[in-house]
Amino acid sequence: MPKFAVTAQSLSDDIRTAASIAQASGFAGLTVPARAPAADLTQLSQTGAREYQHILSSFGQQLVAIEHRLDKHGISPTADIDRVLDDAAKLIKAAGELGRVMICLDVGALPPATTAANPKPAVSPLQAGLIIIPDAASAPAEPSTPAEPRNEKFEASADTALREIGALADRHGVIVALRASLANFAAMERAIAASRCLWLGIDLDTQSILADDWSMDEIFSRLAPLLRHVRAKDGLRGSARRVQSARIGDGQIDWSALLANLDASAYGGFVTLDTTDLTDRRTAAVSGLSYLKAKAAMR
Repeated sequence: MPKFAVTAQSLSDDIRTAASIAQASGFAGLTVPARAPAADLTQLSQTGAREYQHILSSFGQQLVAIEHRLDKHGISPTADIDRVLDDAAKLIKAAGELGRVMICLDVGALPPATTAANPKPAVSPLQAGLIIIPDAASAPAEPSTPAEPRNEKFEASADTALREIGALADRHGVIVALRASLANFAAMERAIAASRCLWLGIDLDTQSILADDWSMDEIFSRLAPLLRHVRAKDGLRGSARRVQSARIGDGQIDWSALLANLDASAYGGFVTLDTTDLTDRRTAAVSGLSYLKAKAAMR
């Protein structure tokens, strides 16, 4: 059975209330915001950090991760990178003082991956058996996926920022799981490879699978070693691959396949339910947990 957590804001803006509901509902941990009306984790003293941990442990909850979203400029050329790095340093230091807890960081957009997909290999007559196929010369070539134009300024800005964040993470022994709500998985793969940092990984937002060019199997085959956290969200895909949030089990995510892929990838981290995009987030979180536990038990 996977370990299931929930974002604190899916339950309540008050950490005590969120921890109490999480315990009563059967969750094992909480992912909490870096800054909330009741607590700014980057401003906690050592005594405050101990008290925060005590609140969670008193309700049997593990502090799974601290989550933070960059502003609309992210790590693009228009961003104030010095400010981003200063903020990241405060977050990583706070995470270290809270027991080296993971950080889930949404960077927004990322420069596109520019490598075109390889064309499908031609089928030889031997492979085709008795099927009659045209000669290679007469058969039209399988088109490759066109590459997006390279944005060198964006690459320089993003790569510099992520390398610096990676260096901070390395210094404090804190894992930073990245999410790019405005980029695809190919761009994420490129960015993490360019960072050359083992402390950077992926916060897999399951809802983003519905909007991506890669299939679920391809996402796991290419990115499984980089998975550090899984954010469970469901959705319905509309036109232009826009995705509308839905309760877990009411959307188009194949949860049985996703849980099987996590097993095959030997993923041992938390699956955190995030229902903050829904109207009745608390009810959706509790029902989503029941649904996922039932799916996990059926395997």
